[in-house]
Amino acid sequence: EMQPYSLDTRKTGIASEAALLHGIGLDTGVVKDRTSWTSASPENPITIAENTQTYQSDTAEIKWDISQKNAGFFTASSPKTKIFTGFIRGRSIDFGNIGITVGKTRSDWATITLTTIQGESMDTSVLGNSSEKTVLLLAITGEQQNTGMHLRQDGTHVTCSDQWGTSPILCEGVAAEISLPVASERVTVRPLDGRGNPVDTAVKLHGDGVQTIISVGPQYQTLWYAIEIDAAR
Repeated sequence: EMQPYSLDTRKTGIASEAALLHGIGLDTGVVKDRTSWTSASPENPITIAENTQTYQSDTAEIKWDISQKNAGFFTASSPKTKIFTGFIRGRSIDFGNIGITVGKTRSDWATITLTTIQGESMDTSVLGNSSEKTVLLLAITGEQQNTGMHLRQDGTHVTCSDQWGTSPILCEGVAAEISLPVASERVTVRPLDGRGNPVDTAVKLHGDGVQTIISVGPQYQTLWYAIEIDAAR
């Protein structure tokens, strides 16, 4: 008998990687119309080809790429959200109309999220022509740890054992450039403090009448930035 706490996709005939490609769910008999679903079981499994190195969802919104050894990365892209997390390795991250270039970090790793707080979408047709102001939240992180935390190698694992350290939390400042498909005179970017309040210093921008380049970095001493885009005139 299968216990709920031991249930995973492999025991139901679905390769665990399938969640990166398709929506999956457990049929408990509630769903009446199953015409749009593919059934799986240990006798009729859903498998993934061996040595697959790039996984992209059937909606094209999620991608996991491990084609370069020890340099994997994950991206998610929807009209209101853009995410990158993984090894940088000199990559420029292309979200179509939005581009991100990350500078060198201590581990050559970063996580970047761009989320729509106010407005309809980050698609070019909407972002460039919206009749209302758009507000985006940019969050960008590298390494983080407590003050005095000591990490050590323990076999194949890295652990801090009982050396957790104390406050304050130390966060690596990450340099990056974000390009948006709107004129720079419509854009204002402000660093946010730990409570989400904008600070007085605005981030310097450069660009032209079609594109804005936002340059952030450790000099702003923050992980968060508010990007305001004025309505199209």
